[in-house]
This record gives sequence, structure tokens and C-alpha cells, in this order.
Amino acid sequence: MKLQTVAEIMNRVEVSDEPVVAFDCDGTLWSGDVGEDLYDEQVRSGLFRPLAYEAMRAEAVRHGFDPSGPAPELARRLHALEARGEYPQEQLYELMAWALAGHTRAEVRATVTDVLTSAKIIQRVRPETRELLSRLRGRGYRLIAVSASTRPLIEVALELLRIETHTICAATPLWAEDLMLPDVHRPIPYGPGKVHTLREVVDDTRVAVALGDNGFDADMLRLARVPIAVHPKDALRAAAHDIPGLVELDARDG
Repeated sequence: MKLQTVAEIMNRVEVSDEPVVAFDCDGTLWSGDVGEDLYDEQVRSGLFRPLAYEAMRAEAVRHGFDPSGPAPELARRLHALEARGEYPQEQLYELMAWALAGHTRAEVRATVTDVLTSAKIIQRVRPETRELLSRLRGRGYRLIAVSASTRPLIEVALELLRIETHTICAATPLWAEDLMLPDVHRPIPYGPGKVHTLREVVDDTRVAVALGDNGFDADMLRLARVPIAVHPKDALRAAAHDIPGLVELDARDG
């Protein structure tokens, strides 16, 4: 992939009539994965209500896994199964999105704010991505965050980073009035689901620019006239030949 600076990329885009810029968050806007940060904290602190625990047990049984043990142990085991390729990653991301089931909206917001603050989300921002998004927004583009992490996390993270978006497409847990339920709106923004959820909010509006870091961003990147890899992982590098025009954002820029 060819390296391009923020300035070089901006030279490729025009003044906008509000076309879309779609960007991944974990690994793209900031380093690391905030969904993993939250899940790890839940495992460490035992932040699982009975509603979430029973749903995790049912999930384990559905996939033929051992459902025994307390909630943190079961959550850790499911994560380990995913790491070994025995439990689908998309299923784990769905579970992570609703793992705070049984908590109220206020409790969820307080928890994710604490986790993001402890995880130093502000210091983890990728300056070159932030600079590019800022310039694109200044030129009139609609910024849309597209993430497989749970929506409450992404909302608060963007608030803390003071990054304004047109909307957010993220793994969205279901609610019964003020209480999070152990379920999500499907499909979550993962792989082809990123395209599906993006199209739900922008219909056929042109995607001018897309940014991602991993293989499951490839479908979204293919939509864009200017697809951009940010600190690309091996899976995205392997898919690069199938993404016309893909360039890598110069990490030294910003």
C-alpha cells in the first residue's frame, strides 16, 4: 500500500455536498479496543448482573460449551474460546455489546466513562486520524462512526475526544425502558454488517472516504472512492489487493 499524508489525501477530495466519511474506531481512531477494555474490567470486577449471566449461560449451551462457573469465569472462558477460533468473533462482539444487561442507562454511562478514563482514551487517539477527520468535517463531509463495540462506549468515547459526528453506527444493545437487555440490534457493524448498518442511515449516499484497520473493515472500505488503511493489521494487508485504491495513512503525519 502506498503511504499518503493527510495533506495528500485532502488533495484527492473535493468540497463536499455532504457525502459520507465512514470511519472505524478501535485501532483506527484510537489504539486498542475499548470493547475489550470494558469486557476485561467486567471480568476483573464481576460487573455482571443476573440477567446477563443467565444469557451468557444460554449462549454457552447454544454453542455446546460448558456453562458452569460464576459469571466472570464463564465470560473469560468464552473469550478464550473465541481466541482459539472455537467461538465466532462476531458472536463474542454481540455478547460484549450486551454484557452490561440488567444495568440502567445511567449505570451503563457511569461504568463506560470510568473504563474509558482508566484506559486513557484521550492519550490513545491517533493524531493523524483525528487531523484527517477534522479537515474532512471542515470541508463539509458527514462523519459517521462505524464500530462493532457497544454503542454506549463509542458515544462516550467520542464525547471525551470532542469529535462531532453526523451519527454513530455501533453494536446497539436492546433496552426495556431504562434497563439494558441481553440482546442487540442485528446485524452488528462487523464485516458485511458494517455496510448494512451504514446503509441503514445513509441509504445510497456516496461514501467518499472510509477508514479502517482490520480485515473486517474491508467491505466498508470497498464502498469508498478513497479507502484508507490506518495502522493496518495483517488481515487488512492480506485483503488490500481486493480493495481498489487503498492507501495507508502516514502515521508520522499528525
